[in-house]
Amino acid sequence: ALTCAFDAKINVRILIHILSKMIRQAGCTTLLVTEIPTGNMQIGFGIEEFVADGILILRRVRIEDRLAREMEMVKLRGTKLEENTFFFSLEDGFQVFSPFKPKIIGEARIFEPIPDSETHFSTGIPSLDKVLHGGYPRGSVVLLEIGPNLSMPNYHLLIAPTAANFLAQNRGVMITPTIGVDADYTLKVSRAYGFGEEIYNLLRVVEYSTLTQGQSKPYILTVEAKTLKEGYVLWKQAQGELREKTGQPVLEVVGVDALASVFGEENVKSMIALAATNTRHQGNLIVVLVKPGMEDIACRIANISEIHLKLMREHGTLLLFGQKPRTGLYVMEMDVSRGFPLPKLTPIY
Repeated sequence: ALTCAFDAKINVRILIHILSKMIRQAGCTTLLVTEIPTGNMQIGFGIEEFVADGILILRRVRIEDRLAREMEMVKLRGTKLEENTFFFSLEDGFQVFSPFKPKIIGEARIFEPIPDSETHFSTGIPSLDKVLHGGYPRGSVVLLEIGPNLSMPNYHLLIAPTAANFLAQNRGVMITPTIGVDADYTLKVSRAYGFGEEIYNLLRVVEYSTLTQGQSKPYILTVEAKTLKEGYVLWKQAQGELREKTGQPVLEVVGVDALASVFGEENVKSMIALAATNTRHQGNLIVVLVKPGMEDIACRIANISEIHLKLMREHGTLLLFGQKPRTGLYVMEMDVSRGFPLPKLTPIY
């Protein structure tokens, strides 16, 4: 609006320079707002960016065919930036999201269980329950597809509350960890939710003989199986014992990469299909974790799953969205205000 009356670009340059000198003499901080038409890369007349001390570009981008809002700090004179591109949301005002960082729990508290409905298990995460219209359906298969550049604590933040919600209601939990995670690490995560030795009778961490050093602890289930059938029989037997002991449904968390390293990818597809049938029949819940490089397995499991979530990292920010049901993008941060770690989900609107 300030420059639209000028025909020649030189007049725009003169005006901008005069304005710049006036602003500096007055000690003012001034925001110059200009628009970039769709498909154009040039900022305004191409002059403003050389005069300005800072340049912030707000734009819309597509991630997995979903709308995201992005802010790029092209220039901010005299300021050291660890990251120059951030996601932002218009939910409850203008929010800019910094790269994900874990938070330290101040006063630790015991996890507070969220009651389940007649049709759904709570995820243990109130905001995710809302996104999924009640949580995970009873007797369902949940696929969590893990993107590259994610650390174990990143995706455990999403899974652990579901396990904690089962344990807090005296339900059994069976975990086949992903490669790199052992029983000791699993217990360390459980302590963050206030659990101690009382969960030994409810928790079973499955370790295959080729991946373990033969630890002997009450919560470790060492499976020595050469074939898929043998492994599945032992797995189902342990699951049945937990169900009989508690009289309640069982949660199974399965790291596909660990199974594939023992039985091979093709056998894992068959094993998950068998487990899915058993889960639906008994009304249990199975959460399957698939890491990068296993797209073929992910595609097969997606076809038999009721819930398909994807967790990825862009610009250092954790993004969560649903393929089934289809959802928008959510920024996932860490909330420790309740005395235990929970994801905080904010939609990118």
